[in-house]
Amino acid sequence: MIEAQTVGKNKKQSPIWVLNLNTISQTYTLQEMIKMIVHEEVTHLQSQQSQNHLSPVRTSAEIEVMHKTGMVHFDDKTKNPILDLDDAVAKAIQAFENSMFYVFVNERQIHALSEEIKLIDKNKIVFIRFVPLVGG
Repeated sequence: MIEAQTVGKNKKQSPIWVLNLNTISQTYTLQEMIKMIVHEEVTHLQSQQSQNHLSPVRTSAEIEVMHKTGMVHFDDKTKNPILDLDDAVAKAIQAFENSMFYVFVNERQIHALSEEIKLIDKNKIVFIRFVPLVGG
């Protein structure tokens, strides 16, 4: 099982997502694993985007509030940007190198992208993402 958690929010930590692996034991480097997970996430997001065929609609009250701020918009381009897989993988690897998230296998921290991780049923792999505190 692979799960992701966010640290820095003041609520009980529950996984953001969990990926159950139905695979025979295989060994991957952390970098290969990050690439596989990012690929899975990008594919999932693109699938969700393609299923959304309705144009966004704003109520009269929402339009009035936006008008007062000087900008009326529908958010469709900003909410659903087209994702580039290679760019997403590069950003995830850079984030790991910048300590924006840590990876643990059975509570042992993985420190290098080249470290090998064996995917077997009993292994629990956790990605913990850090959220910067406001003002600090």
